[in-house]
Amino acid sequence: MLHTIEPRCLFIYDPLDEIGSQERKEFTCARVEGYKGRRWDGFQNNQCQGGCLVPEEQLNAWIHINGQKLCSQGLPKFPDLDIEHDCRKEYARYKQAKGWKHLVVYKSRIHALGLYTSRFISRGEMVVEYIGEIVGLRVADKREKEYQSGRKLQYKSACYFFRIDKEHIIDATRKGGIARFVNHSCLPNCVAKVITVRHEKKVVFLAERDIFPGEEITYDYHFNHEDEGKIPCYCYSKNCRRYMN
Repeated sequence: MLHTIEPRCLFIYDPLDEIGSQERKEFTCARVEGYKGRRWDGFQNNQCQGGCLVPEEQLNAWIHINGQKLCSQGLPKFPDLDIEHDCRKEYARYKQAKGWKHLVVYKSRIHALGLYTSRFISRGEMVVEYIGEIVGLRVADKREKEYQSGRKLQYKSACYFFRIDKEHIIDATRKGGIARFVNHSCLPNCVAKVITVRHEKKVVFLAERDIFPGEEITYDYHFNHEDEGKIPCYCYSKNCRRYMN
């Protein structure tokens, strides 16, 4: 069980101001203070296609506890991840199968703690849902100031926001799930989507490619390139942009 978590602060911006349409990712999240580069002793490459960076004994323990779904058991691969119907079907399957049970929070060489999978995930499969309180912009602004002021020490410098549309934010700071540990990568293995289920908007992460046991779940935060001050990126991907903005 995790007893201490390094504070991380997330903020959101409206990509519509930057790109003028929703043809690209229409929502985002990003760390305010960026990443602190680090090396972890004990990490090794387990020869996964995406590069596993978890000690072999740790990975074996996860697989022993959660089981390992073989590649041949993967779900049909969606030809187009933008299809709303497919996303809703995946969401229903994920909830029924309790798809979050194979995910593990573990230290990351990208930043502090990250989210990992203990089993094979097929391209197009739902990985995790970003869970939290849905609030309006005014409430979000008020909470952000409250969190960063330190008046409530348990939330100091640790606010997790995700914009779902122009008027609403998911606040995962006080009531949130493990999706808030998804780190940024310039070559992510997941894409975030907003879907509507029974008239309620939800943020889900879908696998952009096959993801292998021991891989960290990642997503491109899409920092605003116009922000002042460059924030270093430590995703170590082959096409790393060096900076998150």
